[in-house]
Amino acid sequence: MQASDSVRRFMFEKLGVRGEIVRLEHSYQAVLERHPYPPVLAELLGQAMAAVTLLGTTIKYQGKLILQMQGSGPANLLVVEYDSKRHIRGLVNWQQGELLEPDMAKLFGAGHMAITVDPQDKASRYQGIVELIEPSLAGCLEHYFKQSEQLATCLWFVARDNRAAGFMLQQMPSTKMAEDDWQRIKFLAETLTDEELLTLDEEDLLHRLFNEDDIRLYESEPVHFHCSCSRERIEQMLNGLGQQEVESIIAEQGNIEVACEYCNKNYHFDCVDATQLFIEGDAGFHSITRH
Repeated sequence: MQASDSVRRFMFEKLGVRGEIVRLEHSYQAVLERHPYPPVLAELLGQAMAAVTLLGTTIKYQGKLILQMQGSGPANLLVVEYDSKRHIRGLVNWQQGELLEPDMAKLFGAGHMAITVDPQDKASRYQGIVELIEPSLAGCLEHYFKQSEQLATCLWFVARDNRAAGFMLQQMPSTKMAEDDWQRIKFLAETLTDEELLTLDEEDLLHRLFNEDDIRLYESEPVHFHCSCSRERIEQMLNGLGQQEVESIIAEQGNIEVACEYCNKNYHFDCVDATQLFIEGDAGFHSITRH
């Protein structure tokens, strides 16, 4: 049985092709438990979490990778973050109403997708942006790699029954390989079913697809849901507003409530907290509520 919430890399020994397999269960459920997403958006969010995990493990850095989709449709924002500690979190914002179509254009309207590599060394920050012109997330990401990275990449995602999974094939950078070999590998991978991707052991899955190829399968690496919000980060945000603005809010409303949109955790600040904050003295996606 494959490990729950893990990502596993593999390599074709005689071809310039690498791959990744990701399975998410507890981390995906942790995200779904915090927001009552419509089924279409829950599925898309699970696929996006699998996608960010696959992409994040191919980059050697200390920091995080962020997948963001924005548009003018019923779904107006999706954000998923994956960091170098293999922590993941995500959210979707949408207008209330019936969402039945899993088509990207119908969900986001005229929108775009951004992939941001945000290392601790901010000077090396990178962002690639493409329009959402393909109907599926996999298609949009394949288009991104073709336009921004010039890397031949094939992706498969599935999310259902509180489980999500992803499979990636990618030609190695600066590696020449016969086009016939790449097309053969792609053809075999396209026979992969959603059920196999969700349930088969990695060894069995790769043997079922590529039993005639010599493949090196690396050890699995665990993935965890984790939200990076903290009281200290909220204090930094309030400090950035300035003492006059914070005291004005508290004088008017009595206190400040700051809610993390990723994990639904609330942070409470009263007049004593505010006074202490300024005596001693990247909030992410947080909203301030006046009471």
